[in-house]
Parts: sequence; structure tokens; C-alpha cells
Amino acid sequence: MQFKKFQNKVIPEDIELIVPDNSPSNTLVYIPWHEKYLEHVPEEWKRFFLAALPHLGARTTDVHTAICTFYIDKIIELHQGDVNSRVLALGLILHDIGWASLSEQDIIDSLSDYKGLELSDTSMGPKERHAIEGVKISKKLLDEFNFNPALSAEDRKEILDIVALHDYPEKLSISGQLATDLDRVWSFTHENFWQDTIRKDVSPEQYLANLNKDSETYFATEAGLTIAKQLLEDRAKEVEQIK
Repeated sequence: MQFKKFQNKVIPEDIELIVPDNSPSNTLVYIPWHEKYLEHVPEEWKRFFLAALPHLGARTTDVHTAICTFYIDKIIELHQGDVNSRVLALGLILHDIGWASLSEQDIIDSLSDYKGLELSDTSMGPKERHAIEGVKISKKLLDEFNFNPALSAEDRKEILDIVALHDYPEKLSISGQLATDLDRVWSFTHENFWQDTIRKDVSPEQYLANLNKDSETYFATEAGLTIAKQLLEDRAKEVEQIK
């Protein structure tokens, strides 16, 4: 793997980061959307993802969501139990859609004051608001999209519950918990790991240690933790190449 310098820090050559104009800090650094990320989205869910995509630009939510959908089949396979894959997939696609309605300062606050996975008091306020706004947008998208077969009232409610409560997986069904775990898997992916070393101003070695420590209590399901541990092994190999 080849590395490059980004503001006196080292990141992989393939990670493209942009600092918004007049940004007060690196907290708003983001990975720009590119059509290549659509390759991560399973064909079955691609039409709905594209319908949601115009609302997913804030806070790298577009790249985040696309990459996490790649693990839908994997987490269902690892879970080895009954799962409503439709609820899981649609809830995952919509879970962070509310960030589009929040301010730049809200997004800064949501990413501030933590170097691992544990949220701070500052970050919780915007995260609560993005869930509320997300439900509003999700209702509209679910109403407008031509599902075949049509969504049942039960499935629709469960999808909206995922949007509203994905930071509280203990309040969700197993399909919702798996969707929440796929959201959290993002922290361990190649793209977000290196993005977060810049956003959170933490060395790759320290961030790897923080993720290893925090991961044990971060996931609602064993399936989610299993995927995260596999990804951590990959990140450890990447960090080792810096030395």
C-alpha cells in the first residue's frame, strides 16, 4: 500500500479527502462521493439507494451508507436467524438521512470531543436531532417510492424505528439491531478509519488501539462484532505498513 501526506499526517494514497472552504478545523473533512461507491450497493437495493442519494451528501453519509450496504448479506449469514432483510436494508439506507437537515455547526459538534467510539455530551445533541429529521425525510421517501411488493404497515414502522432509534439498538428488533451494527461497522472500514484519523486528530496507531478497546461493547450482535474484528485485522495490517 502506498501512503501520502495530508496536512502533516499519513494516509493511504487511495483515500481522497476534502476540507470544505473556510472550515474552522479538520472536523468537516470528508470523502467526496464518486460513482465507484455504487459498486458496493447490492443490486437488490440499488434503486432505493439512488432515490435516497440526493439526501445523503452531508457528513460523508453517501459514501458511508453505500459501503455499509456491502455487508448486508454477510451480517445476515453470520447471524444465522430470522431477519427481515428488506427492513434491514431500507432502514440502513435511511438511517443517517437526517444529517442533510442539520447545520454545519451541528455536524462539527457531532464529530467532536472523542477519539474512539464513545460519544460525548456535545455530540449527542445533534445525533438526537438528526434522527428526528431523518424520520421526516424517510416518511416522504417511503411514501413516494414504488415498492413491489408494497411495504406493509409493520415493515414501514420498523424501518422508521431504525431511523429514529439506531443509536439505541436495545430498543429495536433483531433486524434493526443488525442494521445498527452495519452502521457501526463503518468506523472499522478502510475509508472511515483513515478519514477519522484526520477528523479526530489521532494517530493511526492510537486510533487502532482505541477501536480495539471500544469495539467489545459497541455492537448489539455477535455478527456485527465478528465483522468489525475482521476489519480491525485489515486495519492493523495497513497501520503496520507505515513503519
